[in-house]
Amino acid sequence: MRAALVAGVGLSLMAARSAAQPNPFKMPKMTVKGEIAYQLGGDQSGTAQTAFDGDRVMSQSTSTTKMMGKETKTSSWSLITPEAMSFADLEKKKGTEAPNLLPNKAKAYDDLDGDGKKRFHQNFKT
Repeated sequence: MRAALVAGVGLSLMAARSAAQPNPFKMPKMTVKGEIAYQLGGDQSGTAQTAFDGDRVMSQSTSTTKMMGKETKTSSWSLITPEAMSFADLEKKKGTEAPNLLPNKAKAYDDLDGDGKKRFHQNFKT
């Protein structure tokens, strides 16, 4: 009887663990504010920086790439917030902004039941 009880508890824990997959759409909450500046290397030379403040992340880079005798300059900027994603090519002076759909997808994933979450992860495995 005791062995059957242990086996039953073990099976229910395994089932709960498989249903409790992490939400692949949830953006991590950062409690640290900071800025990282660094030099680019390899085929690129230049600088880049990334700054984060809670749920906002900003990146900026200015670089020169030499490949097959051709030199290309790039300068880009991006900002990601829970509401929007903004990207800009500073050399071409063009940019785009789009809604950030990850919070909506994260909520939809959280609203799935255990079988729905299991089916979701199975579909990505195949």
